[in-house]
Amino acid sequence: MEKVFRNAEKYYDPTCGDAINNIDREMSQEKFNKIIKTIIYICELAGFKIHDQIVLRCKSSGRLYYYKK
Repeated sequence: MEKVFRNAEKYYDPTCGDAINNIDREMSQEKFNKIIKTIIYICELAGFKIHDQIVLRCKSSGRLYYYKK
């Protein structure tokens, strides 16, 4: 879903929009990495190992994130 970004004068500003999208993407990737580390840690505490892959979908963006061991 592409958002239309406008500057203070209400003109279309693709540079600003791209920058905001990149920041959102980086933050989402950081959150995914933290979640994966937590899942792996919990599994190790419980005596389990991740066997194949983990797939998570972000509720707000719908983006899929994959972790493959």
